[in-house]
Amino acid sequence: ENPRVVGEYESEKSIVGVAVRDTFAYLAVYHNQGGIRVINIAEPENPFFVGEDNWYYGYDIAAPSNDSLYVYAAGGYWFVVEDVSYPQYPTFVRRFSTPGNVRGVFVRDSLVFLACEQMGLHIFNLAKPDSEAAIAWLDTPSNARNLFIKNNYAYIADGRGGLIVIDVSLPESPEIISTYDTPDYANDVYVEADRAYIADGDAGVIILDISTPESPEEYGRIETVYANAVYVRNGLIYIADRDMGLVIAQEEQE
Repeated sequence: ENPRVVGEYESEKSIVGVAVRDTFAYLAVYHNQGGIRVINIAEPENPFFVGEDNWYYGYDIAAPSNDSLYVYAAGGYWFVVEDVSYPQYPTFVRRFSTPGNVRGVFVRDSLVFLACEQMGLHIFNLAKPDSEAAIAWLDTPSNARNLFIKNNYAYIADGRGGLIVIDVSLPESPEIISTYDTPDYANDVYVEADRAYIADGDAGVIILDISTPESPEEYGRIETVYANAVYVRNGLIYIADRDMGLVIAQEEQE
């Protein structure tokens, strides 16, 4: 089927990240007066602005489904905790500095995992958001662009370093257990079941079998011009491509 646009929210600033929880979309705004923006999407045909908090360039945002109070945003050399219990007035709670530029954020329970470009993986424990929280750091071979956490593993899209698999069963002591050299530049990664989908620049999307995380193997590829980001849901693969826009693909059934 051909997808169609059902609603649109126009922004005067660049939107580079989005997370959805309940009836709200939370946007990462890339601008020197960017930060986060809250959009009501209760009626998808008529999304409208609710509130915003401006602080700096936003790169990515996470709104975990089990946390109704906070969203977590990547921005420059820190990540920011925002209280969105009143969506009209998102409120800065605290920012946590990192030595690397934060490009990706993934939240699981009280743990926040950050992809920090040339400074690799950083892990924070936010059981108490107003307390000191950094618990671990692990450098990656190249440039950590984004990440996905599944079970006890962190999957890092590491630019020229390809896919890096890290054991985070002990969050205070993360350990690299395998690497996979992708053909081009790993920008993003999404994990579904026992497969990792890597948005790999000129190489399109590389699909890896990760049923054994210690030894990923190529399962397939999807050709696009330049894959920047990837998301998988209900058997469909959504690819943000620099030149082609949104590409929707489906794996052939065996």
